[in-house]
Amino acid sequence: MTDTPDAQSNFDAYIEGLSLNAADRDDLRRAFENRLTAFTPAPHDPAEDAPTPPAPQPVAPTPPAQPYSVVAWARGLLQDLGLSLGWAALYFSAFTARWQGQTPGKRLLRIRVQLLGGGRIGWWDAFSRYGGYGAGFATGLLGFLQVYWDPNRQAIQDKIAGTVVIFLPKAAAALPAASGPTG
Repeated sequence: MTDTPDAQSNFDAYIEGLSLNAADRDDLRRAFENRLTAFTPAPHDPAEDAPTPPAPQPVAPTPPAQPYSVVAWARGLLQDLGLSLGWAALYFSAFTARWQGQTPGKRLLRIRVQLLGGGRIGWWDAFSRYGGYGAGFATGLLGFLQVYWDPNRQAIQDKIAGTVVIFLPKAAAALPAASGPTG
């Protein structure tokens, strides 16, 4: 039958304890043997345990090694930053020049950039002021902090462009014209 004698002997002891006639006992034994052989594992081949090597993957040819170049690094950095810096320059220059010294954020805070003489800021002044933001970062943010000790409260970008930031008063509520007594 099978190579599991413990299961067979346990089953035989169980069948003997039942009150069955011999034909029923033989039918039950055959059914058990058929069931047992269905769950018996197939003979094991140890060669199947060995891992199969993975199929070789095609390897893309590696480009020849390029020597390190500071110029190539700087060119890559400028290409990566160029788009974002370009949009930032357009934003700060265009809004500041076209909206009388204000960007949307400056309008929200009610501040405006104007020339030191009080005139309106132009395109070139707005662009040079944007370039001053780079100088503020290059000085380790010290160029932005100088508003705390400068007598005109100018940061480095204001010194470069010859501008100053002023606070705008709240708009006075329009009062209806006072009418004299009618009569």
